Amino acid sequence: MNIEKAYSIAGKIIKINSEVKYKESENFKEFLSNSLDYDIKIYLKNSKNIIQFNYKPILDKYMMKIYKENNKFFREMVDIRNNKPHSCFIENSNSKEYTCYLYPDMNKDKIDTRHIFQMIGIESLLYKLDTFILHSSYIKYKDKAILFSGPSGIGKSTQAKLWEEYEFAEIINGDKVGINNNGSEWSAHGLPYAGSSNIYKNITLPISSIIILRQSHIN
Repeated sequence: MNIEKAYSIAGKIIKINSEVKYKESENFKEFLSNSLDYDIKIYLKNSKNIIQFNYKPILDKYMMKIYKENNKFFREMVDIRNNKPHSCFIENSNSKEYTCYLYPDMNKDKIDTRHIFQMIGIESLLYKLDTFILHSSYIKYKDKAILFSGPSGIGKSTQAKLWEEYEFAEIINGDKVGINNNGSEWSAHGLPYAGSSNIYKNITLPISSIIILRQSHIN
């Protein structure tokens, strides 16, 4: 019997229908949804046959290779220990239902929600729904969102903590935020990804400001 769960990510419902029992990652529990409808549905299926590609990938980076064929993209995830593929996600450009095949080399006992959303490339799927992910710290201040963005190590988390300490702001996410427009205003969405901050709240707010941080040569 397949397991089916829905997640509310950046205001979009992502439904997972899986042949494999997987563990629920702690940071995804707050994002579970009871919605019967969905914006995207993913089928996780076991496959003994590995899809063979006789051409070069358009992207080959770390654990991932992406191939393109007509209107389809193939997101192949590779085990870095033996360079063998363990899964392949097929993304059809004009559909809202997709399939991710799990190969025999996949260690299915250790699959959790975090692995699934990595395999399906959630950032790419959200982009198709007019939503993008910004690397930033996200705070709630006077019922609106303030986002601190910039390169790693620039001080995003430090700024968020200062606002929390001195302005009684609430930190919603310490590392990433989903952004989209509902037609009248831009909104910030907490995501289940928080980097080392370990702060991930499923809260949506209208955006007040996006602040790009830079460091001075002097204190």
